Amino acid sequence: METFVPPVPSRINYINAQYGLKSWLLTKDHKRIALLYLGSISFFFFIGGL
Repeated sequence: METFVPPVPSRINYINAQYGLKSWLLTKDHKRIALLYLGSISFFFFIGGL
């Protein structure tokens, strides 16, 4: 006899709560803001090193 187990939907977290550039730029979530800050600092660090 076989038992069917339905797949468990993935939980919504701070990265995939909403998609799109607007949701990232207008966020109030401190974790998303930290990722944006890290990305922009890294970008300008590499641009400044050229």
